[in-house]
Amino acid sequence: MQKQNNRRIISLLAILFFASVACGIIGLPTQAPPITQVVQIIQVIQVTATPPVPQVIIITQVVPNNSVPAEHQYQVYANQGWQNPGVYIDKGRELTITVLSGRWTQGKGRAPFNSGEGGDYICANVISYNNCVEPLPDAPQGELIGQIGNQKFEIGSGSSVTALQTGMLQLRMNDDDNGLYDNDGSLLVQITVK
Repeated sequence: MQKQNNRRIISLLAILFFASVACGIIGLPTQAPPITQVVQIIQVIQVTATPPVPQVIIITQVVPNNSVPAEHQYQVYANQGWQNPGVYIDKGRELTITVLSGRWTQGKGRAPFNSGEGGDYICANVISYNNCVEPLPDAPQGELIGQIGNQKFEIGSGSSVTALQTGMLQLRMNDDDNGLYDNDGSLLVQITVK
């Protein structure tokens, strides 16, 4: 019984040793892999030689991190700044954001409600781009916009975009932070990551 337990311990130690060696040989990190990759052991082959010394060959592959849900719904409010729906996007991934329902306005009582496309006013068309206070001066005020890292983009009532950098998705209305007080309404959006 003791010999059998010793063999199991030796086999386990051999597996751990050769796993770290195999990772070093194929260029994978011997520490925890980055968040965007998961190392998955797909097959363990035990080879015995004469005299019987266990040797293990571990075949590995790198698989994408599937922690990001394929589809996610989130309520975006007109009177709040950047809002985080909790979706992490890797650089190069494509995402589609579509307004499912809801309406909002960038000025209750003075601007009509819309479904995310915003109004007619585009600050950069009227005054200098650098003097505008909206997050996207060349997009309609009141439009649904998004951001990943420093990449800002228009969404309107629906749009697709490829992430130019890795980061958390953020959403908001295209309006000055100081002008959010008179905004009203919200939009329910669906976020699809491909």
